[in-house]
Amino acid sequence: MKVGDLVKFKAIVRGHEKLVGIIIGENNAGLDVLWSAIIHAPGGIGGDSRIQTEHREFLEVISESR
Repeated sequence: MKVGDLVKFKAIVRGHEKLVGIIIGENNAGLDVLWSAIIHAPGGIGGDSRIQTEHREFLEVISESR
């Protein structure tokens, strides 16, 4: 996975089946994703936002960037 890839959550992540995002950055904690809708931060850490840091193991690529 790299910056520019279109991603979604894997099926194991319940409640976000229709959510689509684009990877906009990488950091030590995971991948920064700009989501198509506001999502609630896990445990309320960081607040609700369209940009969240996600772990690679919970994401799958829909379309790779060139």
